[in-house]
Amino acid sequence: MSEHFRLRDLFPNAIFSKINTADFFVGSCHDTRHLLNKEIFVCLKGTNNHGIDYAQEAIHKGAIGILIDYEHEYLFDGPKIIVEDVQSALRHAVQKIRQNYHHKIIAVTGSAGKTSTKEYYRQICPDKNACISYGNWNNLLGLMINLSRLSNFSPYNFFELYRGQGCDCWKLIPKIARNIKEPNKIRFLEENITKDFFQLLKERGLIDSISVGKKGNDFELEWLLLQQAQHYELPTRFIDWSGKWETALCFAVADVS
Repeated sequence: MSEHFRLRDLFPNAIFSKINTADFFVGSCHDTRHLLNKEIFVCLKGTNNHGIDYAQEAIHKGAIGILIDYEHEYLFDGPKIIVEDVQSALRHAVQKIRQNYHHKIIAVTGSAGKTSTKEYYRQICPDKNACISYGNWNNLLGLMINLSRLSNFSPYNFFELYRGQGCDCWKLIPKIARNIKEPNKIRFLEENITKDFFQLLKERGLIDSISVGKKGNDFELEWLLLQQAQHYELPTRFIDWSGKWETALCFAVADVS
């Protein structure tokens, strides 16, 4: 349970109806079958129905309220958090939770057996506060739901992650270290790359548009630069991962002729 923020902290622009804004946020879920006590039920439009159809059931199962958009909020008269866009509001809330989370996250990855390994740990884990990503919710929504359940009372949390590579013989080595092995040389190269990259962004007036330079210290600036450099396929110490198997599959077959 991510009992660290109050509802008003995570949804500052929302309208609250029949719900205490001082209540702690402990997690969220979009499926009443897997809803945990005191969570927020996320109402989204599905292929054949809308989450609002299950709002009352969610309350009966222990949800403290629902997260719903302006368009559909009139359909439910119970406790609710009303936002312009549900997924966007949830994404910003989860980002704040993750940015302020300082325990360890253990990622389970591989070609096969990720879910089985993770579920096995669920059975033997002595720490009942540990957050273990549910089932194989590996799309963007599932990732946000799982991250919303990050536990601030457990030193470990377990997630499935995917990486797409064109060959299973390739080792998990960052691009910058594939041809250089000496740590000092890698560090020297990375410093020069980020320095040149920062100068290029500055010359083209792109600093503010990608949030680089808005942070308050050199450490944060360096990480923001590395994130952007990785995005533009420059060699960095980072390795790309995804919570979505579809994204990983795309990268795995991208160069197949």
